[in-house]
Amino acid sequence: MPTGVKYLLAALLLLAAMASSKEVYLFDVELPEPLKGDVIHIPGINWELGSQAWIFLIPVEEGDAVYALTGNTTRIKVYDARRVIVAIPAVEPPKRKTSAWLETPVGRYPVEIRKPERGIAETFANTLEEVVEILRQNGFEARYMGDAKLVIETQERRPEGVAPAEGEPIQTEEATPAQISPAQIPSPGVGTTYTVYGGVYFRQLRIDRTGTYVVPPVAESGLNLCSNVPNAAFVGYDAVEMYIGAFIKGTYSNVRLTIEVETYQLSATSEVDVYCERTGVLRFNLVNKTRYYIRYVNASASANRPMAVVVRVIAESTSSTYTLNVAVSINASVSYRRTYTYGFEMSQFMSYTSGEAVSINQYVSRIVLGPYFIPDGIAYGEHRAYLSITTRPVGGVCPPLAVDMNVNGMWAAYRWIYPFSATSTGCLYYIEISAPVDAWTTSWTKSFSGGFYYVLRIRYTTTWELPYVYSISAMPHEALRGWRWAEIWRSSYNGRIDFIWQYPHNTAQMQIFYTRYPPQQDSTTIGPLVVVHGLFTFNAISISPLSPYFSITVAGRESSFFTSRPMKRFEVTLRFSRAVAPQGAPLTLNTYYVRPAGSLEAIQEPWWLFWARLAKTAVDFAVAFLDIGRAASLLYTAVSFAVDRALDAAVTTASLIRIDDYTIRITWQRGWADNAPNDKVHVTVTMANDAVITTANTEVIVTEFCLEYVCYNPGLEWYIRPTDLRSPGSGHPLVKNWMFGGLTRAGVDLSTLK
Repeated sequence: MPTGVKYLLAALLLLAAMASSKEVYLFDVELPEPLKGDVIHIPGINWELGSQAWIFLIPVEEGDAVYALTGNTTRIKVYDARRVIVAIPAVEPPKRKTSAWLETPVGRYPVEIRKPERGIAETFANTLEEVVEILRQNGFEARYMGDAKLVIETQERRPEGVAPAEGEPIQTEEATPAQISPAQIPSPGVGTTYTVYGGVYFRQLRIDRTGTYVVPPVAESGLNLCSNVPNAAFVGYDAVEMYIGAFIKGTYSNVRLTIEVETYQLSATSEVDVYCERTGVLRFNLVNKTRYYIRYVNASASANRPMAVVVRVIAESTSSTYTLNVAVSINASVSYRRTYTYGFEMSQFMSYTSGEAVSINQYVSRIVLGPYFIPDGIAYGEHRAYLSITTRPVGGVCPPLAVDMNVNGMWAAYRWIYPFSATSTGCLYYIEISAPVDAWTTSWTKSFSGGFYYVLRIRYTTTWELPYVYSISAMPHEALRGWRWAEIWRSSYNGRIDFIWQYPHNTAQMQIFYTRYPPQQDSTTIGPLVVVHGLFTFNAISISPLSPYFSITVAGRESSFFTSRPMKRFEVTLRFSRAVAPQGAPLTLNTYYVRPAGSLEAIQEPWWLFWARLAKTAVDFAVAFLDIGRAASLLYTAVSFAVDRALDAAVTTASLIRIDDYTIRITWQRGWADNAPNDKVHVTVTMANDAVITTANTEVIVTEFCLEYVCYNPGLEWYIRPTDLRSPGSGHPLVKNWMFGGLTRAGVDLSTLK
C-alpha cells in the first residue's frame, strides 16, 4: 500500500475513533515555565477545541494562612502556573515532527505552543474532581492518566554567570532593616514602545430564564457608541490581544450556557453614534472561572480604526424541566501597544502599606498581604512585601527561613532569609522579597476584574518543623509601585494626537492600606485594631482657562471588627515643576461627594446648622443685657466659645493653602454633623490663566499625603501636558475613555458643576 494512502487511512481511522468517543485523557503536567496565555496544541488531533488541549489550573496546596495586617486566619489556595492539568482526546499520539513534546505514561505527544484555537485559554478549578465534573458537563468522560512533562527541544542551559530569567528562584543573603529602601523603578524612556494592560468592564448579569442576554458595558447613561449596535463596549486603537474572563455564581441544571463575542470596527473617527462594521463572531461554552482568547481583536485590526465588542450570554434548556438562577460576571483584559512620545503620557502608581504588630502564637506556614489595587494602563513595576516576624527557636537555634512569594496565588519569587537577631527565647526575621509585575498575572487579574494579593510561604531550611510565630508586623513599605499609561488617547500610528484628545485626562493613582491601634483617652487601654483603606486619584482634566486645572478623587474607609465608616479627613501636598501658585494669584477649590452611580453632589452644611447659629446669636445678645455675676459670665463665655467651636466643627470643610509659588496643600475635613454615607470625595482646582497656559510639560510630585491619622511621603510623579497646539489632531470618536473605568462623553467640563 502506498505511504500516502497509509497516512490517509490512519487519519480517517483516527477521526472515526474520535467521532464515536468523547473520552479524554487528563495529565498532571510539569511545565518549564508558565504558558502565559498560550496553550498546548497537539498537531494531528481534531476535537471540539480543534488541535488545542484544555488547560486547567488547580491548587498545588491549600491550607490556613495568617493575614499579616490583622492576625486573622483564613483558608487560601496556592496555584503554580508551572503545574497544570491538561485534557486531550483519548487517542494514540500522532506521528508528527515537532520541537516540543509531552512525555506521558501512554506515549509521546507532539506539541506546539501558541494562542488558543478555539478560545479557551485556561480554566481554574478547586480540585481534580471538579475538573472531571466540568468536562462531564461539557460532554466528555475524563480518565486521569498520571504525571506528564513538557519537554522543549530548544531549551538551553544558561551560561554560568548569566542572571536567571523572570520566574526563576534567586537565592540571596541576609536582609536587614538598613538594606530596605523604597522601590527604585526606572522612569520610562521617550521613544520606547510599551505593552500596557487595561480592562473593558461589564455590568453583572442575572439570568433566571432561557434566552439571549446582552451583557451591558460600564458606560455613561445614554451614550451609544454604535448607532446600529446597542451596548457595544469601546476597545480602541492598537489593541494587541484581548482575553475575556467569566465568573458564574448560582445554580443551574439541564441548561447549556454559551458566551458570544462580536467584534466591530468603528466606520468613522469623528463622532459617537457611528455605524459599526462587524469583523467577527466567536461562540464558546460558558464555563465558570475561565478565560477566553478573542482572536479578532489584534494589532492589524485595530491599527487604523478603533474597535468595539458586544458580549452576549445565551441560555438554552436541554430538558423540559430545568433550573436556572445565576449571576454572570464578564470582564476583559486588553493589551495595547503604546509609544512614549511626548514625555507626559505616563505616570506612577503605588500602594503603601503599614501595620501594627499583631500577636499570632501559632504555627504558621503562609502569610497573606493585600489586596492591592491594579491600575489600568499598567506598563511595568514591582511587587514587594516587607514583614518582621518573631518566632520561637528550634532546639535553641534560629534556622534560616526559605520564603516563596506568590502573587494572586501564582508563584513569583523565592528567597532565603537569615535571622536579624537570635536569643534563647526568640528569633527576629525581617522578610523582604520582591518580584516584577509580569504581563500574564496582570492580564488574567484584569480579566476577572480583581486586585493583587501576596501569599508568602515560609519554612525552615534545616528542619521540617513549621515556624511557631509569636507576632507579625507589616513594616511600612511600598507594596506595589510602577508606571502606567496615563493618557486616555494613544500616540497614533502617524505620530499625531487624535483631535478629541487636545485636553485629555491624565491620571496617577496611589493606595494607602494600614492598621493601627487608635489613640485612647486612657493610655492604659488598647482599643480595637482599625484598618484604614483609601485610594487617591489625580487627574489633569481639561487644560483650559475655562476649566479646572486638575482634580483629585479620594475614596477611603476606616473599619474595625465592629464598625465601618467613611473617611473623616485627608490631606495632600503637591509640588509643581513651575510656578503655578504665585503670590496673589487666585486659587479656587470645589468639593463634591461622588454618588454610587458616579454623579457628583455638592457638599453642603447640614440643614439645621443655620438655625443653630441663629439661636446661639440670640442667646449671646440676651446674655449681654443680663446682670449676672462675673463667675457666671466667665463660665458662659467659656461655654459660648465651646459651642461656637462645636458648631464650626459640624461643617465639612475643604481648604487650599499656598505654601510657596510651586507648592499647594489641599485639606478636607468631614464635620461631625455630616452623616452622609459617601466615602468618595471629588475635588477640583482652578488656577489663574497665566498659571495654566504653558508650552512645557508640568511635572507634579505628590510630596505628602495623609488619610485619617497616617501620613506618607511617596514622591509620586505625574504630568500635565502643555496647552499649546504643537501636537496636531487627527480626529477620533467622541468617546472620552478608551479603557480606563468606563465609557464617557468627551468634553465634559467639571467647571459647569459649580
